[in-house]
Amino acid sequence: MPTMFIKACRVLMALSITGFTASLHAQKSIPLFFEKVYLHTDRSLYAGGDNIWFKSYLVNPRTNMASSASDNLYVELFAPDAKLVKKETIHLENGLGKGDFKLLDSIAGGTYHIRAYTNWMKNFGKHFFFEKDIQVAAVTADAKTGTRQPANGSSAAKAKPGSNSSSIQFFPEGGTLVADIPSVVAFKALNVSGKGTGAKGSVISEKGDTVAHFSTTYLGMGSFTFTPHQDVEYRAVVTYQNGSTATVDLPAVYAQGYALSLSMEDTSVVVNIVANKTTSSVNTSNEAILAGRNAGKLLYKEKVPLKDGRATIKIGKHTFPNGIAAFTVYDDKLRPNAERLAFIENKDETVKLTVITDKTSYQSKDKVVVSITATDAANAPIAASFSMAVVDALSQESSNTNIASYLGLESELKGNIENPAAYFDVTDPERFEHLDLLLRTQGWRDFLWKQIADTTFSIKYLPEQGISLSGYVKELFGKKLLPNMNITLLAPGAKGNKIYFTQTDSSGKYYLDGLPLYGTQSIKVNSKNNKGKKGGIIFLDSLSQPANYAYSIKPIEETEEIKQFAEEAKNRWVVQKKINGEDLTLPGVVVTANTKPTVTRDGTVEINSGYAFTAQINASDKQFGTLDNYLIHKTSAIADVENEGVNYQVNGKLVRPRFVVDNREDVFERVDYYAIPVDQIVSVNLNQVVSNVNGNLVDRIVIHLILKPGAYNQDMALLITDVDGYYESRTFYAPTYFLSTEKKKQDVRTTIFWDPQIVTDANGKATVTFFNADPKTKIKLSVQGLSNKGVPIASTTEYMVK
Repeated sequence: MPTMFIKACRVLMALSITGFTASLHAQKSIPLFFEKVYLHTDRSLYAGGDNIWFKSYLVNPRTNMASSASDNLYVELFAPDAKLVKKETIHLENGLGKGDFKLLDSIAGGTYHIRAYTNWMKNFGKHFFFEKDIQVAAVTADAKTGTRQPANGSSAAKAKPGSNSSSIQFFPEGGTLVADIPSVVAFKALNVSGKGTGAKGSVISEKGDTVAHFSTTYLGMGSFTFTPHQDVEYRAVVTYQNGSTATVDLPAVYAQGYALSLSMEDTSVVVNIVANKTTSSVNTSNEAILAGRNAGKLLYKEKVPLKDGRATIKIGKHTFPNGIAAFTVYDDKLRPNAERLAFIENKDETVKLTVITDKTSYQSKDKVVVSITATDAANAPIAASFSMAVVDALSQESSNTNIASYLGLESELKGNIENPAAYFDVTDPERFEHLDLLLRTQGWRDFLWKQIADTTFSIKYLPEQGISLSGYVKELFGKKLLPNMNITLLAPGAKGNKIYFTQTDSSGKYYLDGLPLYGTQSIKVNSKNNKGKKGGIIFLDSLSQPANYAYSIKPIEETEEIKQFAEEAKNRWVVQKKINGEDLTLPGVVVTANTKPTVTRDGTVEINSGYAFTAQINASDKQFGTLDNYLIHKTSAIADVENEGVNYQVNGKLVRPRFVVDNREDVFERVDYYAIPVDQIVSVNLNQVVSNVNGNLVDRIVIHLILKPGAYNQDMALLITDVDGYYESRTFYAPTYFLSTEKKKQDVRTTIFWDPQIVTDANGKATVTFFNADPKTKIKLSVQGLSNKGVPIASTTEYMVK
């Protein structure tokens, strides 16, 4: 039988990227490494009753290679009021995982927030968390107003036409304006909603001379060139798209310093460094130092001789992996003087992804064949793993993101980036020019690796290689924790090994990891001393602690496309309910004057809502032996053949009861109460209750037991309880319409098809088939994934259903 101890280092040595180490539970040193995760969701707009389907990609952010350091990914869904709605633990295999969230019909409309992270990521704050806002439309009528709730529960503020609510910022290339050196200045103009807006204007010196003109070229951004002079102040006179005007000061001019500019050639990065005369007279060495980093890692460093205060350096692009690189100029005293971000893409490292449907238009319920091909720059086949979403275009906002834009851009800058996927659209000849503008305006100020360099980390959380359980053993009478106690865990429902062993450490704590638990599993944990005798009281910690990092809720602006989707979603929900033969009235709880709510230890309010059973135990009941047998014969209980105890059928689901014994609520969810002899029980009271958990109605069964004194001689060294393991993701239901009779049933699906496990063959190809629904509409097909060499890939195509 296997012995399980904490294994903090078993997969990490191969991932070492710095000399930093940390000491954790096992008192072993592990190298510092990083993880980044991306979630591909099937769409961005949802409605009550929908499913949110997702695939997760965990990577090493310095290579974008799939990471196997962590097997556990926590995915959370938050409501507009920041309350946790759902949380799932996703099992990752070689960095890949899948899951889904089912939205209740009764869910309130608004901006919801999805967050994903590993336990290890919590060591670095929120730097590497995946976060995404989605819009959920309510499909049921509001009880008070009868109207759909607005996105954030209140009306969004809107600027009045012509109001002076826009703003503009100026960003000299390299960071500063240096006297007498020609400088390229980028700028970005924003409207009241924080989105790019059109602007034009002039730059005027304090003497009244016009030295430059400018106008936006893309999403509120643009650039211009001028030569600033010492002791001269400059201002910009701006006219915004809405007609308002403003006068804005440009950054101050420095008397000395270095100007840094970059340009790209096919295979090289061209760096120009210029020092003005004042700087050259002070820096007698006539040298500067140029450093280049990617993902915080130093990849290039060179002393640069300056001739007449100038130098031009060509650096091969292959020095850096694809992605954002930071170039910094240091003076002879190693002080940073200028910094510039640039996006580097090596053409021979790119991957071409083609997604082609067998036709450009179809009829309702027609079969669709999709051909996917992944090749490198030399047209050689590429091995890759993909996820594919096929959705009604109405449910996908025009401004979207994908795995390439997130891993290469959004997760690095952490700012609000409009239409990020456009910067990776290979069909756009101006995408690199636009991307360069973005980096020069929203650049290093929000750059991820600069934030990390300025942060001190406290390493507290282990990378997880399976479901982890921890706890402690204390003496029966007293507070002392007991070391060297032998811990045995029995998990009959685990995949693979069923029994595991460890010992409490010197502080009386125990740890077990790598447990292959899926769904809700019943486990037994006991403690014995070295003589084999049971001892102490055994406790179990919570399986996982949620990341305690708040986020700011920014309601999505309710655009016309969101409003159109919401109305269509409502109509389709009504149709779907009729197809299913369901009453359109939401199932609710009728509370009468005699119904008194109960508040549990965790603050959850419970109301009696259905089946109830009350009985005093009499002499004839002794024939049943134990409580579980009594419940099976006297109530509507169903024997649990997999585990100990019983279940109850409630609204089509099997529910495990919760116990309140002698008016004390059970905290550990023990199932050993079922073994209590019936003749030791005074009374049994069973109620079906409904609880409001994070805005969702949850059905529960509560059993109240009154026992005879001393009836329950609880074995405190044995803990029998249920734990939640990995979420077992559902399979997307894709109907097939081969027969004409099958086509008669109405089909109003919004997500037409979802497949999170597409893998290319030896020829770099994959073929997927599915059937359309009924609505005559535009269909958007999105394929996203990761090559085996760590290249994020994304492609979209569209077709019509007529």
